[in-house]
Amino acid sequence: MIEIRRVSTDIENNSPHAILTVIIPIRGMSCRDITDRLGYCLNDSLIDREKVNFIVVDDGSNLEQKNQFKEECLSLKIDYIYIDTQFQPFSIARARNIGAMNAKTEFIMFMDVDLYPYDGFYNQVISEISIQGLRENANEFLMIGVIYLTPKRGQELFFSTSNSDRKNLIIQKVLENDETIFEKFSTGTSVNVYNRLNFLSHGGNDEDFEEWGYDDLEYNIRMIRDIKKFPYPTEILKDFKNFRTINEYKGWKSVYRLFGDIMFQKGIILFHIWHEVDQKSDYIKGKEKNRRLFEKKIEDYARYQTQPAPLPCTSSGRTLIFSDSNPFVYNREILPELGFTYKQDETSHTGESIVQFVKTNSIDRVLMFNPYGTEHRLSLYQALKGEKIPVLVAERGALRNSLFYDWNGFNAESKSYSHEFWDFPLKKEKKEKLENYIKNEINTDHSLERQVSLQGASKLRKKLGLGVHEKIFFVPLQRPSDSVIKHFCGKIGDYSNFIKLVQETADNLPVNWKVIVKKHPLEDDIPKLNNVIFTDANIKDLIELSDYIFLINSGVGVLSLLWNKPVLYAGKVFYADNRLNREVSTFQEIKSALQEKFSVDIGTCQRFLSYLINDFYSFGTFKTKEIPWEDGGRMTVTTGIKLYQIRNLTDSNRNYSSALNRIEKNSMLFDRYNSIVKKETIEKEVVVFKNIVEQSPPHSPVSIRAAKKIKKLRESPQRFFNDSTSSFIQGLGKVKWKK
Repeated sequence: MIEIRRVSTDIENNSPHAILTVIIPIRGMSCRDITDRLGYCLNDSLIDREKVNFIVVDDGSNLEQKNQFKEECLSLKIDYIYIDTQFQPFSIARARNIGAMNAKTEFIMFMDVDLYPYDGFYNQVISEISIQGLRENANEFLMIGVIYLTPKRGQELFFSTSNSDRKNLIIQKVLENDETIFEKFSTGTSVNVYNRLNFLSHGGNDEDFEEWGYDDLEYNIRMIRDIKKFPYPTEILKDFKNFRTINEYKGWKSVYRLFGDIMFQKGIILFHIWHEVDQKSDYIKGKEKNRRLFEKKIEDYARYQTQPAPLPCTSSGRTLIFSDSNPFVYNREILPELGFTYKQDETSHTGESIVQFVKTNSIDRVLMFNPYGTEHRLSLYQALKGEKIPVLVAERGALRNSLFYDWNGFNAESKSYSHEFWDFPLKKEKKEKLENYIKNEINTDHSLERQVSLQGASKLRKKLGLGVHEKIFFVPLQRPSDSVIKHFCGKIGDYSNFIKLVQETADNLPVNWKVIVKKHPLEDDIPKLNNVIFTDANIKDLIELSDYIFLINSGVGVLSLLWNKPVLYAGKVFYADNRLNREVSTFQEIKSALQEKFSVDIGTCQRFLSYLINDFYSFGTFKTKEIPWEDGGRMTVTTGIKLYQIRNLTDSNRNYSSALNRIEKNSMLFDRYNSIVKKETIEKEVVVFKNIVEQSPPHSPVSIRAAKKIKKLRESPQRFFNDSTSSFIQGLGKVKWKK
């Protein structure tokens, strides 16, 4: 990565309301003048400059060219970035990355300086961002095809035709295959639209590529593997033919071009204006070296997920972290939004020294995992907060696969759960998302901690020997060593007082009430309690079975809301609300709550859950392992998180879903591949008939007929299938055959 001090930026024309930034990498060359082409990108008379920003990124042009390009960009109101690399090989990857790091829009598009749009091009691109679901899946990207005009007739026709007609006229010439007008067309190109933060999180274009080619291809192959938009072709790591002529679904080019085919079939394209190419230049000579590097890189990614380090968003300032192994704070999906990161060992600092380090290095924020996790970390947290230094807190959430990034504190001390953030009517879309979430969650065996399989409340009631009229008072035990127990016990004081209250309740509830207790899944010690029923049943079955749930401050209090179950809590909880739960610290208060027969207000419950699920919590797929813990029992350690919903880091939220917009082989996009039956298909049929010949007596009618079928199949496969008595096999005779 280039040193940031060697990058000078002149970004004054950015619209704060823009959706898309077009990034144009350049370097001055002796064989052609780029200056006149800098304005090509603006030749769409319908551009809304409030929605589209433009940045030219100059990777090391000489100083005379630099001044010339900068002046031209200034006159065009295009932002200009210069990278001081004139004595290094040109790196279009570096230029693209620097552009992405300095852009501020949600989406970016890379575009060569030689490309010319048509009227309405950018409006269509912005529409496709929504149509193709780039906001629902940040891995999605758009690929825009290019028609390369011939230097004489093609460009003369293009520029002499009115803006309203030229696109359709040139496309018509391509369909007619009029090669006097176009040299070639390609739908597998480097003109791509990406979610900017996602691009940065994947390390952008690999800067190991220098001079010409393959950097964009390598990045897109990574995305193609992650997005799973199309079925993988056979031999995906191999290179077959070129983008225009490939007609078998094998090799990376066969799936790569499908992304461009989508836009091309909608008529969303760009036109390449001809220029001379110096085939002897170092820029072109680097192609073969890059090809070999490309082959190695895509194989390494397929095997090991090897990719460049995440790139910082320059406008995000500086962040201090205390670990590069904790996936809650050091995770490639979130690192771009943290800007430039500084790492320190928390144990080597006092509260005073950490404050001084932050101020000396002009750090904007500190990202800290569970500040109550250790007494020492808590002292650092309190010192930072005392100096009003922004602290972003990260921890696991109360729901399965959830985690949170909180600017307002931790757990019950945080203001992030205040009514002002969630207590207002739900929009239809969010209500539907909530309903789908609840439906899925209550029916899956998986929970926050490892559980036995679901069996259903009815079966569990029978298994525990409970009568249908008996009421259930459920107590999910917590871990005495948890930070929320140590610091947020509230009126109950400590864990031992809670256990005493459970016993008092079990001894004094009416006879038609049963107290059921479940130990924490990671605890091995069980407290001694009389008049209770211990069980290791699935937490979800127990919640469904319960009439009331009693706990200190467990996340089970949130999980219970999925079933609209009333909760009594004895400590400090972030989900406190009299419409959902009650605070109790004595048996008399428990008794009063049960006599009141309070229930959960459904509307309040929906609003609070929707806030957590849709607006506050991030979600990811966790990799965990259990390790022994200091006070006995075990602890779940998170070793990796693959985020699929990112919330509350900045104003920009991201979603990931590989299941969205999945396109199968029956799509018309596959027509070029479905129209060919491979030679291997014929050979399989030949083997069948050979077996018949070998297993039949020599010169028997059966063996003679089989031998004739082999000859016919090989010499005229279409006639063979057309003559079949099977309608299915006859259908194969209608396709184009490849011998």
